[in-house]
Amino acid sequence: MSVYTTIDRDELQAFLDSYQVGQLVRYRGISAGVVNTNYFVTTDQGEFVLTIFEQTEAEELPYFLNLTNFLHAGGLRCGWPLKRADGSLFACFSEKHGKPAQLAVRLPGEVLEKTLFSHCRIIGAELAKMHLLCADYPDHRDNEMGHSWRMQAAGEMMSALPEKDQQLLKDELVFQQAIDWQSLPRGVVHGDLFRDNALFDGDELSGMLDFFFACDDVLVFDIAITALDWCRDSLTSFNRDKLEALLEGYQSQRSLSEAEKQALPAMQRAAALRFWLSRLTDVLNPRDGELTELKDPTQMRDLLLDARP
Repeated sequence: MSVYTTIDRDELQAFLDSYQVGQLVRYRGISAGVVNTNYFVTTDQGEFVLTIFEQTEAEELPYFLNLTNFLHAGGLRCGWPLKRADGSLFACFSEKHGKPAQLAVRLPGEVLEKTLFSHCRIIGAELAKMHLLCADYPDHRDNEMGHSWRMQAAGEMMSALPEKDQQLLKDELVFQQAIDWQSLPRGVVHGDLFRDNALFDGDELSGMLDFFFACDDVLVFDIAITALDWCRDSLTSFNRDKLEALLEGYQSQRSLSEAEKQALPAMQRAAALRFWLSRLTDVLNPRDGELTELKDPTQMRDLLLDARP
C-alpha cells in the first residue's frame, strides 16, 4: 500500500457519500506497499480503507472484487469491498483523478513484524481454505507475471545487473524452463501473500488482504510465494522448520500430492525469481508519489541463492 494520488477532504467526503457510511472524521495515507494508493479513513460510523487503483483498469476490477466477496461469503478471513448505494463495488474516485476506487471495512489487528511457528501454521491453513473455496469460483484470469513475463523482464533487466547477478539470472532461467508446470494442480492463487498482506489481532488471524495479484496458476507456487516472507530466518535465508509448520497448517485443510511435494523446491526458486524481477523493475522504474515504498530486490536474489542446491 502506498500513496501515489493525493486527495482532499471534500472529494473524499463526496466519495464516501455514495457508500452512506457517515461523515468523514479523519484520514491518512498508508506508506506500505508498491502498487495502489491507500488511505485509512475514519467516519462517525466506523473505520475503513480507501483504495485508489493506479494500474488496474476498471474493466479488470470485477474479477478481484467479486473474488474477495466470494471468499468472504465462503467464510475465509479476508478483507472485502463494500457496496455503494447503487449496488456497485467501485466507482471513479473523482473527475479530477479519473481513477477507479473502492472502500472496505478496516479489519482489526496489525502486520506481524516477525513470524512464529504458530503464525506459519495459521496462514498455511487459511491459504489452503482459499484454494479449496476457489475450486467453485467461476471466473478466470491468467497470471500476468507468469513465465512469459519473467523471461521478458529478465531480458529488460539483464544489462542493469552486475556480471555475477547476470550469470545467476541466466542459470535460473534455464532451470525454470525445464520445469513441467502443466502437470501440477492449478486454481486461483493469492499471488502476493506476504506478511504485509495479512493482519493478526493478538494470536488470531483477522484476515488476508490485497488480492490484486490473484489469478489462475499452480497452487504449490502460491505456497512458495507465501513461504518467501513467512518462513525466513533473516531477510536472506529460509527457515526450514517454519516451512514445515506452514505445510503442516496447509495440509490440515488440503493434502499435497506427491508431485506437488517434489516440485516445491523448484517453486521456491520460481517465487524468489518472480519477486527479484518485479522489485528490480520497481527500483529501476520508480513512480512518483507522496508516500511510497520500494522493496529491496537483493533480498529476493539472496533467497533465490539460498533455495538453490
